[in-house]
Amino acid sequence: MNNDEFEKRMRALEQFHSLRLPPGVWTVLRVDGRSFTRFTETGFEKPIDIRFQQMMRQTAQEVLFFDKYASLQWISGGLGIDGVIITAMKQHMIQGEGEWDPPGGWKPFALFLDSGHKVISDLDPI
Repeated sequence: MNNDEFEKRMRALEQFHSLRLPPGVWTVLRVDGRSFTRFTETGFEKPIDIRFQQMMRQTAQEVLFFDKYASLQWISGGLGIDGVIITAMKQHMIQGEGEWDPPGGWKPFALFLDSGHKVISDLDPI
């Protein structure tokens, strides 16, 4: 998937407003760069701040699961090195794709919802 296709795919899923969610509702969030230019005006090296780039990469490698009280329940472990997309939540699983070989090295994954452990399939090495 090239950058333009990826951006188009993500933009189709975007919504921004003052939506309030009732407790106990499953939620998937995409953290994005709203007001990003203003945020980075001071304190960042131009044109690329290596330290910030490394921190952003780190945030795009795992899935974090919080309960309805906003307590962290589990962290998935490495699912990619340059992005993770949640594609579905079915039954007791979270399904998605992780970017392992940028650009275009997206690989599917499935996690057990209660633990964050990977679901082992016939395609996974043992």
